[in-house]
Amino acid sequence: MIIAGSYPPIPVPAADSTLDAVRRALRDGEMISVVSPRPSAAHYSVPLLGPFAGRRLDRLRRMEHAERFVLVVEPGIPFDEPGSSTPFAEPRAMLTALSLARAMRRFDHTTVIVAGDTGAPSRAVGIITSAADEVIDDIREGRPPSGVTTRGPLEMRPRDRARRIVGGVARRLLRRASNKHA
Repeated sequence: MIIAGSYPPIPVPAADSTLDAVRRALRDGEMISVVSPRPSAAHYSVPLLGPFAGRRLDRLRRMEHAERFVLVVEPGIPFDEPGSSTPFAEPRAMLTALSLARAMRRFDHTTVIVAGDTGAPSRAVGIITSAADEVIDDIREGRPPSGVTTRGPLEMRPRDRARRIVGGVARRLLRRASNKHA
């Protein structure tokens, strides 16, 4: 079984929803792997967000040989943060939903736990919930501490993330080039 959502010690309200899902699965005798969108006490740190969320989930399903899946839908996961002004937000949310729904249908049983206002278009959320066998509303009160988001610290802006990605690719290419000449 794969359970995906924010996981302690990430101090967001949805982490408690994920922790409750883990406790229920353990109580039922399930073998579980926990997937969190950022480093935490989870087994894996995989960002199941954006149009490639389904591809990442399918890779996890095959790697873990999982038949059951639980997704905690929360602000920022799997859709962009509520109120974010990213270009093409609605088409991006729809692509994310379609990608995840396709991957979710490959499991024998899926559960979606709605743990907060996603800020995503209701059609996108509807696509994900319609792909699930079970939908649970578990809205937690409270807000994360100042400076904390589901995906990481606020000081990490989207352009900073893009720079990290480009820098990593450049380092790998340079490493390969230096290995060929060594």
